[in-house]
Amino acid sequence: TTQSGFSGFPRDMYTLLPETTERCMATEMDASWKYMPGTAGTPKFTCADFAATRATVRTQLLRAYFGEPKAGIFSPSLQATVYDGGCLVLEHAPAVYSISIDTPNIHMLPWEKLNKMGEAFEDDVYVATSDPSGSIHVEVSR
Repeated sequence: TTQSGFSGFPRDMYTLLPETTERCMATEMDASWKYMPGTAGTPKFTCADFAATRATVRTQLLRAYFGEPKAGIFSPSLQATVYDGGCLVLEHAPAVYSISIDTPNIHMLPWEKLNKMGEAFEDDVYVATSDPSGSIHVEVSR
């Protein structure tokens, strides 16, 4: 399983994607974050351990996307997973005030030509498509 779906979303005459509970989720990610300002009587910004914070941010974003190695984690949608990742960062990185995440939606569809070649699709060969496409931006703050 890819442990990813996209269903239960509002539909209208412009909706192109069919609902599914089994799909290959693919994206690229660009994340940036802001640090907590200092408190009264201290410099504007506290001295954060930038390397440790970066490692925590990376770990939590990967945790949101992939879950634990043996079991994984189901993603109801890329949007929900990106938001959950931002929340995990704020929960585990106290120096982070807000995180901004950009993720293009890269759709991977079953390769239809397998049938024409006499092969059966067994959730194993996907190809990227540009239709439909979108870019998801999530910002989570304390």
